[in-house]
Amino acid sequence: MKRLFLLFAALAASAALQAEPVDLHWIDKTPAYQLGQSWGVPFAKGTMNEQGTFTLTTADGTVVPSQHWVLSRWSDGSVKWMGFYATLGPDQAQGLRLEAVKADKKALRAAAKKKPVAQPTLVERDDDQEIVVDNGLYQIAFPKSGNRIISRITLGGRDIVSGGRLVAQAEDRSRQGEGILVYKDFESRLSSVEVERSGPVAAVVKIQGVHKALKGGREWLPFTVRFYIFKDATPIRMVHSFVYDGEQREDFIKGLGVEFDLPFHNDLQNRHVAFAGEDNGIWQEAAEPLLGGLSTAMPAGQGWPQGQPGQQAQPRQQGQPRQQGQPRQQGQPRQQGQPGPMGPMGQMPRFVNHAQMQFDGQPVPNTDELSPASKNTLREWAKYDDYKLVQASPDGYTIQKRTGSHSLWFGTAGGNRARGFILAGDVTGCLGVSLKNFWQSYPAELDASGMRGETGKITVWMWSPSAETMDLRHYDIEGHGLGASYEDWVEGYDTSYGIGRTSELTLFPLGEIPSREQISCYANIGQDIVQLLPTPQALHDAGAFGAWSLPDPNGNDTQRYLEKQIDTYLKFYEINVESQRWYGFWNYGDVMHSYNVTRHTWNYDTGGRAWDNTE
Repeated sequence: MKRLFLLFAALAASAALQAEPVDLHWIDKTPAYQLGQSWGVPFAKGTMNEQGTFTLTTADGTVVPSQHWVLSRWSDGSVKWMGFYATLGPDQAQGLRLEAVKADKKALRAAAKKKPVAQPTLVERDDDQEIVVDNGLYQIAFPKSGNRIISRITLGGRDIVSGGRLVAQAEDRSRQGEGILVYKDFESRLSSVEVERSGPVAAVVKIQGVHKALKGGREWLPFTVRFYIFKDATPIRMVHSFVYDGEQREDFIKGLGVEFDLPFHNDLQNRHVAFAGEDNGIWQEAAEPLLGGLSTAMPAGQGWPQGQPGQQAQPRQQGQPRQQGQPRQQGQPRQQGQPGPMGPMGQMPRFVNHAQMQFDGQPVPNTDELSPASKNTLREWAKYDDYKLVQASPDGYTIQKRTGSHSLWFGTAGGNRARGFILAGDVTGCLGVSLKNFWQSYPAELDASGMRGETGKITVWMWSPSAETMDLRHYDIEGHGLGASYEDWVEGYDTSYGIGRTSELTLFPLGEIPSREQISCYANIGQDIVQLLPTPQALHDAGAFGAWSLPDPNGNDTQRYLEKQIDTYLKFYEINVESQRWYGFWNYGDVMHSYNVTRHTWNYDTGGRAWDNTE
């Protein structure tokens, strides 16, 4: 009997060590692409410790590699919140569950005696010069000093990006009375670069610094940037935060952004720029659009008339007889036996339409692969250097281009709400960049520049220099008392010093120009909310948020009334975000404090009653 009792006690103790499996679900959408996920899981007090084991499985029992770390603890030292990383795609999105097992005392003693063993990590190198992360698809290097936040991104042995830095532009109004505005340029200056977290699934690199003047020694606008790189996932998550530490009456920000250098390996006709417009619309062009004249008839079974794209062309020398299937020059008489429009023996030639191939983002012959006549034709076509998409309001954007700084911006398209994605590069390597909540956080801008040079550039402007200058002064120079306006003004309460803003970008290093459908997919990845979380029931059961209740479909009249009221108010605010245009770099995500029934408007112009901010 005593043995039986001890057996039951041992089984009960073993069961107590086993935390309940945690069911996970997706917020809004499931992943349509292989990408990294980070999420938190709460545990009830005393049910989990740091040495516990965690297994992430799909609906069919497949184990998904994951990485975890402690976020917070209960008062007894047990784990309260644990953070997790995993790379997940469409095939692994359903029925996700986390099995968590608390380590017993024996396991804890063994872990304490065990010598530390180096764990697999995506961080390939971390020395005095740089940090290099390899996720199996590409390598990304972060310098430890200087002005660059990225030194290179290498894909398949070829650099896709050869540098990246933060940029800012200030507007000096000290001589505005004379009609003179002076613009001063700043770029990032690093103060610290470190691996904040690393493991076999993900690595996080944290970069801190300031914006330093290109002319002069001024440093301001401190920043923190984090890069999240996941195993076998193309997208790189970049989170950018900055703090305004200027004097609001003197320091006006004209532009704030991040730029990436693009080394080119092909000629202009093989360099492309693309923007994502509304819905699934894509605007895409080559730096030198082929307007015709390079299309070549190629009889079936013959090779590329001037060599395959990427191979050295072999132009025919003067006096050299024309080979079978070689195009006849304009004005040259057709020789006996030379193939006509139908090819030899009436065989239909295969028509190579280079303009269509270029339109589809496929490689076309580089200049040295063309015949002299085609080279002359190519020389006569316009070549474009700079492109920009500007979202100046929540209801309108424009796309323009120019041949160079000596020429005007013109064309080319426009719309209401762009999806905040740009792609630039050539057919053997390009970079796509997405800015989340692009039109909602206007004024924003996407630039591709230097497309005619050896190195181009993508610039993502969180605050567009093409729009009005950022003005962070208070709305009045006089304070308004609490009794009259609820403002309760106190000296120093009206300063913008110390406010901050966080933006999220997604980088896509690619080895070719993707199709328009793929570009649209990348644009959606950068904007969609694809977030993994424990189910509401799991969050409730852990007790980490204190006392609260879940909606009860079988609740009494009072409970149903309260749930309906909550839904009604939330819907009301959602509608007003759109109808009142609660958008903008400093406003999006916030709501107004109170409504003026008499004026039929929100108290947008009454101190203390406008934006809720952190209330």
